[in-house]
Amino acid sequence: MSLNLEQHSEILDTWGKQLLTQHPWVECSERVSLFRVLPGEKWNLSCIPNSSIVWLIIDRDTIQSLPRSLSTKLLKTSIIIEEHREANSNLAISLFVFTLEHLENTLERVGRSEMETRWLLSGSSPISDRLQRHETLISKAKRVPTEGLERATRSLWHEINSIAQGLWTLAHATENNSLILSEFLINIIRLGCLIDYGCYPPVEELNTISKETSLGKRLANWFKDVEMAISKDSEANNRIIYSHPQVIEEIRNILNGIYRGQEWIDNPLANRMPVRIRS
Repeated sequence: MSLNLEQHSEILDTWGKQLLTQHPWVECSERVSLFRVLPGEKWNLSCIPNSSIVWLIIDRDTIQSLPRSLSTKLLKTSIIIEEHREANSNLAISLFVFTLEHLENTLERVGRSEMETRWLLSGSSPISDRLQRHETLISKAKRVPTEGLERATRSLWHEINSIAQGLWTLAHATENNSLILSEFLINIIRLGCLIDYGCYPPVEELNTISKETSLGKRLANWFKDVEMAISKDSEANNRIIYSHPQVIEEIRNILNGIYRGQEWIDNPLANRMPVRIRS
């Protein structure tokens, strides 16, 4: 049975509150925060049928009150993932248990997993949050340092141009090109999200959000060609290969409007690791 967003929310709220009445969480229920993360309400994207994610956040001091087998594991790994199933709806729930300190440290960085964490947190809703951490964490998620945001943008721009170097070789290739084309498209969508929102979603939500970004709207027809090419449409494949320089130029113009004068925009591969050829 597929559930809509409202049904997901109601079931997860009930499930989460029941979770906090059970061992071992009942003893520290007032000091843990429980967030409904996926599907996220803020972005109003397609929800994954019968699958959801809930975050339970606990500080390191409170961890000491948990059973030793659990506290030792959590202090060692910072994240524990448990799989649950809500009995009445048969909804699969992935419960992520974080230390508060781990989540705060994650929000200080700008790598791929950190950007996805920012996205998920920004679209989350509290199920139980006695210590009112939710708004504080969302504020931290939104405060991406300017230099960090530029570094993340530069990294994606480098990836896009690196993949573009090999697209010409696909013009007459007989093998399946879907992996390379998918990677090219995914990084462009991530960059579009980064420009508009300062973060980007996990890969399973990228296709939906691509149609919402400024870059996605400008490249909508090209995105359709990529999807057709991934489905082995040879004509679409050739259109992508021969039009991708225009796509690169379109993105370059956008980046110049944001980071005007930065050398990495015009020379994205300047710091690429040199290849040493044996004689």
